[in-house]
Amino acid sequence: MACNHCGNRGDGAVVAAQPPPPGADPVVNVIAFTLTRHDGLSQIATVAIRSDLHISPRKIAAVTGAARVDLLDPGQLPGLLGKSPGTLTPWDAAAAPDILPLYDLSATDLDTFSISDGHQGLRTGVGWDGARDLPALHPTGVDLHHATAHSRCAACARGHYTVLRAVEVAHVFELGTQYAAPMKLTFTDPHGHPATPWMACSGIGITRCLQTAAELNRDHHGLRWKPGTGPADVHLTVLRADQPQMRERTDQLVTALTAHGTSVFVDDRPLPAGDKLRYARLLGLPHTAVLSPDHPLDEVELIDRFTGRTTRTHPSHIPARTAAT
Repeated sequence: MACNHCGNRGDGAVVAAQPPPPGADPVVNVIAFTLTRHDGLSQIATVAIRSDLHISPRKIAAVTGAARVDLLDPGQLPGLLGKSPGTLTPWDAAAAPDILPLYDLSATDLDTFSISDGHQGLRTGVGWDGARDLPALHPTGVDLHHATAHSRCAACARGHYTVLRAVEVAHVFELGTQYAAPMKLTFTDPHGHPATPWMACSGIGITRCLQTAAELNRDHHGLRWKPGTGPADVHLTVLRADQPQMRERTDQLVTALTAHGTSVFVDDRPLPAGDKLRYARLLGLPHTAVLSPDHPLDEVELIDRFTGRTTRTHPSHIPARTAAT
């Protein structure tokens, strides 16, 4: 998600947002969760949210400090709150002991709305002020919804979010104390008491970087590797590789290129020239060098994968030309 005004961006599950405007006749749903604290104890929490939005468990964890947030097993709902799944209302949650009621901004910003009322269906015209035979509630709204297109940006309060395509190439894993505790790692906290440190790790996914480079640079012919990112610098396509003189020219050219630090992929398969060139475009190395018996001994055809431009050059010029692009 990215704000169209200030550029603030992030995953919709965590980026701070104001809910988009409600549609006609909004409905408020209540969803129950089990919150697991860092000490292993658990608590039941409910979230009131507009029915057209989705709850972000990561935002619940940030607000409550829970180590883990899971949907409550629907089979437990009747025993805990006396209601069947899909019929829970904000008033049920507020009146239940030992339940933590939470309210998304999308619900608390509404003046009137509808709620599910069991066998009676939807109860319309409900408000927080106690209309329709319900006691008044004074909930405090927090950002708990998954930001969507048209959600308002909470960073600048002027723009709206739009959906962008993105690839996650870096990772951060919160490990908690699952490794520190068994190893009996401790430190002295500011109060002079021993404490177990929390651990985390981070890193960049190399394979994801390759996938991202391939996705961003491909075209309808296939892959397109920028210099230094692909498996080789030059795709050497040898025509009539069955001829002894062509094998000799291939060996000489590969030796010369590798001596200059240019990595080479050699295609000397007994295939037609068209098939080899199509395969070279599909594989997408930055340059394809075509070695043909029809070319003079001091000439090679060089094809740029990005521009498609073809030039005839002396084999000794290949390293300089590939480095220049």
